[in-house]
Amino acid sequence: MQYVGSNIRKENDFMSFVSMHLVDDGIIAISDSKASIAYKSGEIREDKRRGKIPKIFSNNKFIFIYHGNNELFSYSNKTTMEDYVENNLKDDIGFEAFFQKMFHELCDSKPEYNDGKYYFIVGGKEDKDRYFILKIHFDIQNNIIQYSSKDYRYTYYSGGYDMVMNIYNQYPFYHDINIFDYAKELKWLLTHIIESVDTISKAYNPVGLPVNVKVFQ
Repeated sequence: MQYVGSNIRKENDFMSFVSMHLVDDGIIAISDSKASIAYKSGEIREDKRRGKIPKIFSNNKFIFIYHGNNELFSYSNKTTMEDYVENNLKDDIGFEAFFQKMFHELCDSKPEYNDGKYYFIVGGKEDKDRYFILKIHFDIQNNIIQYSSKDYRYTYYSGGYDMVMNIYNQYPFYHDINIFDYAKELKWLLTHIIESVDTISKAYNPVGLPVNVKVFQ
């Protein structure tokens, strides 16, 4: 059975592609792994210094993906999202406490080098295997954190680069296929889309291989 998705597109959040699917027996998160850097001139290039980066993170209570700004805190405390998560995502912390902590720390040490906007898609499980996904948005310069309502439907949320996202959304998506088989299919699909965009587009593609996928149950 097919289901419909929800897309997130905000200014300055285009240098990624991520998607989270809520299906019968859990949650599938998928992402590209390319790191990009934007120069003051407006030029965007691959950040080869950083190499391939993770954009999917989880503990035993929740899973999340992000798109948009990757670096956190002021110049004196600057770090990447992946390094922050490695040091702060403990197994016993819930998503509310984790993101509140990150938000307050960012407000105390605001980044001067970006717009302070961060976009997260979060999935979790309540009692009796009731799964949900939701969106969280930080606007650090204005001290705002926004949570969407939890969505318990069979659906998917995507965010990031328009060209890749528009192609991805043209495909039918399902919720009643074995979750591990479906994760493989989604990985193949996104890999194929990225390779196609690299071939047909003359513009820089901020979404790159390899594709990462993770199942949360």
